[in-house]
Amino acid sequence: MELQDKQRTTVDYYPHGERLVYDVVQMNEKSNQWKSVKPGESGRVLFHRFDEGTFLPNLLERDYATLLEPVHFAMQQGWISQGLRNPAPPIHQKTQLKIGLY
Repeated sequence: MELQDKQRTTVDYYPHGERLVYDVVQMNEKSNQWKSVKPGESGRVLFHRFDEGTFLPNLLERDYATLLEPVHFAMQQGWISQGLRNPAPPIHQKTQLKIGLY
């Protein structure tokens, strides 16, 4: 969710509360393993969903984004987790997709 209404050139998403946790990872295609990137770096979106009736860990998306640190303004509003900047499908798929989440 966007937190501030201001002119910007990027789209930043932050999950509210502790139910949804984003991570961004780099994949090792040979071993099919991933490692988390540092804030400011880009990679594939990985998320975890923690609801009372649903536990969905390590959901690796096809989309790529830049990992964002929690920001002070967001933390004051209850948005305590890391965020995503400009989530989008892989470059080679952008022209093939007819619909999407973003």
